[in-house]
Amino acid sequence: MCIGGIFAFIVILAVFFGYPLIAGMAGGAIVGKLGKEGHCRNPGVAAWAGALNGIFIYLGHSVVALASYGGVHPMTVTTKMFEDLADTAIHGTPWWMTVLVVLEFTMVIIGAVYFAKDAIGESAYCETHSVWYAKWKQGKFPIETAESLATALQIQDTQELEAASQISLESYPHLIIKTRGCPTGPACDVEISGTVFWQETKVDKKGKTSTETKSKAWFDVMMPADFGNALEEKLALQENLVKKAK
Repeated sequence: MCIGGIFAFIVILAVFFGYPLIAGMAGGAIVGKLGKEGHCRNPGVAAWAGALNGIFIYLGHSVVALASYGGVHPMTVTTKMFEDLADTAIHGTPWWMTVLVVLEFTMVIIGAVYFAKDAIGESAYCETHSVWYAKWKQGKFPIETAESLATALQIQDTQELEAASQISLESYPHLIIKTRGCPTGPACDVEISGTVFWQETKVDKKGKTSTETKSKAWFDVMMPADFGNALEEKLALQENLVKKAK
């Protein structure tokens, strides 16, 4: 019974905080897409637009709640549900429901701001041709490639990467190398980034071991087109080889 109660409590919390967060994320994603369509390059502006969108999302919900029940309530539960549960009548918006509404409203705003800002901040824009950079091309390499890659970037010579080859197995540590460029101008600078992935094993007080995968951005630079395109070809980078790290 205790385990069941704890599980039910966790599920309720997940639904209460998860649903408004998802609603905010959906609104923020739409704002981000519209921002890109409008050539907005300022993540801060996108974040404010996402926040405004989140306000309107919750305002619409609140108007419906007021019209239906005479008071504001969270998205995931209604006043009637509380009335049936407590076998009592609720008039207006009690203080404890106001707290729930504020918490839920905060989750909507957080999701909207993050996704709107991320859509712009994670994209590169070519000012010369007024177009967003193409999708990432990427590949997975053994960690030993890091030294030769650093040298190649420094002297802008792909000959340093003659021995570099991609790996297909999920081995750690490894290095994800990504490139993307302007889809209109082949002579535009190419963005190159590298992320290191590794695993850490921990032992708890009961002696049980657990493994956690971690990652850290190593570099993200703009390089001349000649070198960037040569690097992409030398390493045989392709789209959607690996999933984006979170």
